[in-house]
Amino acid sequence: MQELLVDYEDYIRVRGLEQWQPDDPRLAQAKRACATHNDSAYYRKAITQRSDETIANIAITLIHQTDWMLNKLIEKLEIKFVESGGMREQMTKARKDYRGY
Repeated sequence: MQELLVDYEDYIRVRGLEQWQPDDPRLAQAKRACATHNDSAYYRKAITQRSDETIANIAITLIHQTDWMLNKLIEKLEIKFVESGGMREQMTKARKDYRGY
């Protein structure tokens, strides 16, 4: 994902396009749209109606959102592992519970 992010940022820079800054209202609008549309058909249709700059910025937004979600998932899995143990610990507990030990 990070390599793709760099590619999109390079695309914008090389072509002299504007990369949206965190306080840009277009970025806020893109975040809202990306958060509510999970269907690739939406993006395939929208891409034909947007400029290269907008498409690249939306792609960057999606990469950042995906990265954020993956980091949150990893954090939750780490917490679950610490609280519940790994597969071996869970299997041992299940065997003990089953045998009534």
